[in-house]
Amino acid sequence: MIRISLLVTAALLAPIFAGGCLDSLVSDPCEAGYSLVDGVCVGDPTNAGPMTPARGDRADAPDSPRTPPSDNPTAPDGLNPDVCSLATLSCDGMCVDARTNPDHCGTCDNACASGSCTAGICD
Repeated sequence: MIRISLLVTAALLAPIFAGGCLDSLVSDPCEAGYSLVDGVCVGDPTNAGPMTPARGDRADAPDSPRTPPSDNPTAPDGLNPDVCSLATLSCDGMCVDARTNPDHCGTCDNACASGSCTAGICD
């Protein structure tokens, strides 16, 4: 009887503990080197790339220079290319949709010889 009650208790508690383990997978959809900020994947300042502010500098400081709006239609207006919408990646200083971009198919700098990219896979 004790064995059955332990099994029932374990079965009831398992979803609670599993939910805590899966939370980071659901709440952080960004790739390595990016952090989720206000629903947008932002370049991690500890991985200082060419468009990322130097370590210790605050990108939102009032006296910091702002990047002019991008001519790239997939980049949100007024944001630098390291700040791309969740559906895009920052590749070569531009926001690109790696699901359809033949020069960055599936990931940055993965060019398709066929010139066609569907769902992040070269056709």
